[in-house]
Amino acid sequence: MDGAWWHHSKTLERLENIQSLLVPPYCPERTPMKRRCLQVTQETVRNKVYDSRADLAQAVCSFLGAISTATVAQVSAVYWL
Repeated sequence: MDGAWWHHSKTLERLENIQSLLVPPYCPERTPMKRRCLQVTQETVRNKVYDSRADLAQAVCSFLGAISTATVAQVSAVYWL
């Protein structure tokens, strides 16, 4: 977990058979998904204005649908996985 306040909540239900680990703050290299989100943001949102949410959703879906398996592996690759 990334250390958000709700990850520390006493009311958070934790399953006994799943161990939760907190990653250090500001540690994007340990979170491949954050790199993927950054790439999506750079390619679809940055410096662009959409007429509607539907247009934005279409742009994001089109971008994600066009990504190759090799690109996913490259962006998500980390030596410790």
